[in-house]
Amino acid sequence: MIRNLRHVFLGVSLVVVALVALGLAAGRASAADQYPNDSWFVQYWENVDLAGPPHATRYGQNIDFNWGLGYPEALDGQNTFSVRWTRAAYFPAGVYRFVATMDDGMRVWIDGLPIIDAWGASAEHTVSKDVPLAEGWHNIRVDYQERGGMAVARFNWSPVSGGNTYPNWKAEYFNNPLLSGAPVVVRDDRYLDFTWGFGAPDLRLSADNFSARWTRTFNGVPGQYRLDLTSDDGARLYINGQLLIDNWGVQPAQTRSADYWFSGPAQLRVEYFELEGVASVRLDIVPVSGGEGLLPPTPTPTPPPPTLPDGTVSCPVVPTATNGVVISARPLNVRAGAGLEFAIIAQLQSCAQPLLTGNRSADGQWVEVLSDSGAIGWVLSQYLLTIDDSSSGVG
Repeated sequence: MIRNLRHVFLGVSLVVVALVALGLAAGRASAADQYPNDSWFVQYWENVDLAGPPHATRYGQNIDFNWGLGYPEALDGQNTFSVRWTRAAYFPAGVYRFVATMDDGMRVWIDGLPIIDAWGASAEHTVSKDVPLAEGWHNIRVDYQERGGMAVARFNWSPVSGGNTYPNWKAEYFNNPLLSGAPVVVRDDRYLDFTWGFGAPDLRLSADNFSARWTRTFNGVPGQYRLDLTSDDGARLYINGQLLIDNWGVQPAQTRSADYWFSGPAQLRVEYFELEGVASVRLDIVPVSGGEGLLPPTPTPTPPPPTLPDGTVSCPVVPTATNGVVISARPLNVRAGAGLEFAIIAQLQSCAQPLLTGNRSADGQWVEVLSDSGAIGWVLSQYLLTIDDSSSGVG
């Protein structure tokens, strides 16, 4: 009897060991399958947080989905869901641009390191990230969540030419006229010469009420150049952080020009906004004939405007429906809120023309504006002349 029990016990033990070994092998196989090198391993959840065991799994070739108000076929009528795609891909050494388009949220990891985090409810928008990669295989993971309404998930990558992220103009487009928040589109624009008419720069942007910022390094032959900035509606040009051409305002196509002496690499920044109607912007940089190689002209200092007894100045510009005029004799503080207790986030110089957002404090003592640096904040109305103010200039 005892001998028989020993045989039974030994047999059960061998079965348990075999099952454990099979389980470990299956676990290892499952873990390896999560990063296949020929397709995406896809997992679907019927919740927005990838919580618990997945509802379904399968393999797919691309992440390029516009489900609209629907849902993936792997889910049974569930329009709030989450998805995880994982795979390994081979990359030659270089810089790669990873682009994620989503409605609602998406996160991306390369070899376990996060490169894009845009998790949460949102309208359709695009986020990109440039990443240098060594030659070899790299693991990629993409997580997505849909919280209801429209559902879009797209992801891809491409090499960046020469490792230069933006070899021409780095363009950032915003779905508002204030250059505020995260850009909806970031791309490389070869030329700054656009006539969109009544259309939009990109399908992800509205035809009206958008703005854009372009930046690049200009490294021309030292000499004198004529810069022409044309826009409908408003645009302005900064060189090395200094405002050179101010064409900011709601207007039909209008050109403003300035001469500038380039003596070496210079940082250019063009800002633009469109409210409604026709949209266009163009920057021309043309060498002045005979100006190459000459010494730069001696600048003529611009006399400051005279200070009035109340601490304001009289400026040679007037306010418009969209822009105020700073009449403070000293730099005007832009604060994070409508009150002196809020932090200073920027400053505006005398006679600057900040864009008005249309908001005022309940007591009328503060006005919300967009500063030259792109920050939205509040300034004292008594130092900002607006079109509704009296001729005295104190609001």
